[in-house]
Amino acid sequence: LTKLMVDLTMPGIGGIELWQSFLIDRVPNILDRGYFVVTKVSHQFKKETGWLTTLQGMFRYKPKKGTQR
Repeated sequence: LTKLMVDLTMPGIGGIELWQSFLIDRVPNILDRGYFVVTKVSHQFKKETGWLTTLQGMFRYKPKKGTQR
């Protein structure tokens, strides 16, 4: 299996913690079978752009119903 990673940069946001889950809309149907977890959070403060937050996330499949993890 190949890891599916994503990096997102957005206007500054606080309160995001490692291993929290998040979803991304408008993605291929295969990604409807799981979710992303935060693996890294970083912040930038620049006069030109202001406060920016970058999240790194890793895709995880949802467990199938009736199976144990």
